[in-house]
Amino acid sequence: MSTAGFASTTVGYSLAAAAVTGEVLLFSTASDLINRISPDGARGLYAGVWGTQLAMAVITAPLLASWAIETGGDLLAAAAVLTAGLLGAALCLPLRALLHGLERIAASIRSCSWTAPHRRGRPRTLPDF
Repeated sequence: MSTAGFASTTVGYSLAAAAVTGEVLLFSTASDLINRISPDGARGLYAGVWGTQLAMAVITAPLLASWAIETGGDLLAAAAVLTAGLLGAALCLPLRALLHGLERIAASIRSCSWTAPHRRGRPRTLPDF
């Protein structure tokens, strides 16, 4: 929603309000993503790391934006936001590969319908990913 600070027209405010939809989607899907990539015993740890990085972003973003506006004006601020967004998108590529790999492994395991013996003699099925 920080883009509303750069808006000075109705169209600018409308575009800033449209950006909120992306933020809502990010926060609503983040917990699902964390649950998909984290092992069963480490979900709390993964959620804690997510919350910590989010808090760091909340502190760092206004500092970076104010420095960019003070130093280079609106153009530098826009370039800093664009660079941070592109960097974040690039860092998501390894995560995408990891998720697709997990889905392929889970599908191949399900197609085999393999069961492993449990310690007490009962069959144990593999968990869904």
